[in-house]
Amino acid sequence: MQIKYEQCTWGWNDQKKLEELSDERAWYLIAKCVDGTYLGFSHFRFDMDEGLELEPFVQRKGLGKFMMQVLELMGFKNNMKKVVLTILKNNQCSKFFKAMEHEKSYELDESSPIDDEDESYPYEILSKVNKRLVTSLPPNGKYQTNGHCCSGHNHCH
Repeated sequence: MQIKYEQCTWGWNDQKKLEELSDERAWYLIAKCVDGTYLGFSHFRFDMDEGLELEPFVQRKGLGKFMMQVLELMGFKNNMKKVVLTILKNNQCSKFFKAMEHEKSYELDESSPIDDEDESYPYEILSKVNKRLVTSLPPNGKYQTNGHCCSGHNHCH
């Protein structure tokens, strides 16, 4: 994934990435072969968006979708209002989650920045709402989560 970061305006920062990955609130979902070869991982917290990183040779084979389903189950079982996923626009494999919009699975999140003539963002924020916690759709057809993925927390994405 370092290459994907270096190819977009975010760039790569070893120190910042190490701090993010070693944060005491961080959890990990790790996929590896029987022989111990690491295939990918998800770094997540129960208070903000998630990241999913896979080795190139296992991308587009269903592992990312499976890992996101596991994360959804964990989040929704813990009464998270939604699962939030940040995708890099230059990563063709992450377009899979964007393509799922027609299934009403992952949609562009209300917290996702929007490009304009002054600024272009290298990422988008997608989310999937926990339908168990939503009783009905409002007139605009969008689930209201007040920008938060979990109840009782005040944080920014």
